[in-house]
Amino acid sequence: MIYPRACDRVIQHMFMIVNKRAIKVPFMLNPVQLRYSSLATTRDIILKARREGFSSYVKGEFLTACITEMNTRAVILSHEQDATQKHLETVKYMIKHMQGAQPEIGYNSKNEISFPKMDSTIYIGTAGSKEFGRGDTITHLHLSEPAFYPDLKKTMAGVGEAAAHAKRIVLESTANGFNRFQKLVSKAAKDLGSFKLHFYPWFDDLDNRLSLQEGERVVLLDEDVERMEMYHLTMEQMKWYVNKRDDYMETSDDMEGKKLFEQEYPTTIEEAFISTGSKYFNQVRYEEMKPARVDGKLIIYREPIQEHRYAVGVDYSGGIGQDYAVVQVFDIEDLEQVAVYRDCWTGPEDLSHVAARVGRMYNDAYLVPEYNNHGRLGVDILKRIYPVWKIYKREQPANKSIVKSENIMGYLTTKSSKPYMCSTLKLYLRRGLRIHHSQTNHELHAFEDFEGTLQAPEGEFDDCVIGASLAAIGIRRLIEPKEVVEVVETKPSIDFSQPIYPFNTVEEWGDYASQNKYAMRTISRFYPERRIAHG
Repeated sequence: MIYPRACDRVIQHMFMIVNKRAIKVPFMLNPVQLRYSSLATTRDIILKARREGFSSYVKGEFLTACITEMNTRAVILSHEQDATQKHLETVKYMIKHMQGAQPEIGYNSKNEISFPKMDSTIYIGTAGSKEFGRGDTITHLHLSEPAFYPDLKKTMAGVGEAAAHAKRIVLESTANGFNRFQKLVSKAAKDLGSFKLHFYPWFDDLDNRLSLQEGERVVLLDEDVERMEMYHLTMEQMKWYVNKRDDYMETSDDMEGKKLFEQEYPTTIEEAFISTGSKYFNQVRYEEMKPARVDGKLIIYREPIQEHRYAVGVDYSGGIGQDYAVVQVFDIEDLEQVAVYRDCWTGPEDLSHVAARVGRMYNDAYLVPEYNNHGRLGVDILKRIYPVWKIYKREQPANKSIVKSENIMGYLTTKSSKPYMCSTLKLYLRRGLRIHHSQTNHELHAFEDFEGTLQAPEGEFDDCVIGASLAAIGIRRLIEPKEVVEVVETKPSIDFSQPIYPFNTVEEWGDYASQNKYAMRTISRFYPERRIAHG
């Protein structure tokens, strides 16, 4: 067998481990562990489903380093004391049942084990513990379940200097909402910083499947069918998935249980990170696509098609680096995101020129700029450089003299209008609107309904969502209305020589109509042939 790394041979030939069925077995690496080993770097973040064996693998790797490499200082930190104790017991079990020559053990305390011949030690502790000093030198660092640390930023600052020249740093965890770990994952996913992201969904574990009985049928939701088709899953895997999800849900509409299950056994990175609010956009058709070209901050996925119409959402920012200015371009005919501009240093004036340029590029597209805050200046500039009939206008109030026509351009986002624009985007996403921009996809999955307020979770952005929602408003404005069938109100046939209800005689209704002009008007509307003269 060819091993990805030298430590893998030691792990498989020397270490014993207790498997998921509580049986002592040789530590044979599973396919997921071997795949990770072949891709491992010096700085790794592992986002995973539960019980895939990464924690055990890293402990085996670090123990191998301690008994084969001089001056190894390995540190494993966990999120709680009970987990720390389990890590320590696993390492001691590997040492006790090691095949072949036993290593010489020096001191063996509740947190530390030393190997005098190699001048190496392995320390196992709890994040935030005062027992671990800043002055130590670390060659191997494993942060286990850092998503659950009380203060990951502080922990990393504490060990950062000691591990500055470490041979290996591994952050390995399941997700735990939008927190510091999520930010590290998001950064690594964009190939920013020194860490490499490794994501392993639930279906990578070969144990996550259940055999089917002859003729057995598994009841799947629409989202399950879509998941199965998208990731080429088998019915045995889907049976396991549905049964496991049912274990987390007390009732069929237990959304909290469903969200917790998706966090513990995610299919995608976005699904792993849930927030305290309810996920607003449940259906997002994300199709990763290489841009046709990139023009500065403008990402163009598809060039304009002459016969197509386009809607453009424009979300302004202050341009001082605190939030993002966004231009979203949607193809109305194909329901597809075709271009995105996103930058935190573009002010209202510059973004208006960007939007006008993009609008002209895409067949004089229909622009929907947001009028709030910085958008007031942006819209004022936009209407001077772009055809005003191609810019969204709000409906005028009943008294048209209150607001001049040139001041009603742009979408005014309020507490009542924001749900409408977001639900409009939600409508087109359900109808198959395709998203290609990864940041837009991320924000759509993060966007939440928190106690009736639509927002991004703390520490997240929603500028791409707002820009996309504005573009969706444009789509709704431009789509041709359905053909209106004129309903002709027909008069009932009547014998005019007979009384009209509720009168008993022709003379009664004639007398009433001649004395009451409002009654006469009503009767004349339906029976013009029977107009009555007053007096």
